[in-house]
Order: sequence, then structure tokens, then C-alpha cells
Amino acid sequence: MQSSDEICPIDKKQTKYIVDNIALSEQIGELLIYCKYGCQKTDSGYVVDPEKCPVIFKLAERYDHESVCDYAPMTCPNNPNCTQFLKRVTLNFCL
Repeated sequence: MQSSDEICPIDKKQTKYIVDNIALSEQIGELLIYCKYGCQKTDSGYVVDPEKCPVIFKLAERYDHESVCDYAPMTCPNNPNCTQFLKRVTLNFCL
């Protein structure tokens, strides 16, 4: 193990040690997770919200999915002062 001052890409907390282990890294990448746009934070942790993104994928595919997820919030391209809305909602237009 080597000491590190890097930030964890998952929980954004400072890491104390980085392990360079390709086999372990590949196994972690195979873990199945829910899309972050399908979860809701509660007092007891995160829970799956059935009205949001239902997709489950491998951790290694997280950024590929979340970059195109229809449930991701976005800002109106016409007026940045509008409230954010979901990509999949096509009826919300700002004038």
C-alpha cells in the first residue's frame, strides 16, 4: 500500500491509501449498482426511488450511463435562470 492524498471517485472523500491491484480493480468494476439518478438520499442512507431511473449496471460502466441518462437534471438552454428539469421531460420549455 502507498499513502495518497487523492479523492475517492465514488464518495468524494479523501483516501488514505491506494492499492495498485489490477485484479481487485476489475472485480470492483463488476459490482452492480443503481444509477445515481434513480436513488434518493434519506436519513437512513440511500434508497431506490421507483419513479426515477431504474437502470442497474456495472460500476465500471457508471460514467457511460450517467452521461446519457434521461433522468439526469439539466438546465434550460434558453434561460439558465429556470429551475432544472429531467432530460426525458420534453414538455418543459422556458420562454
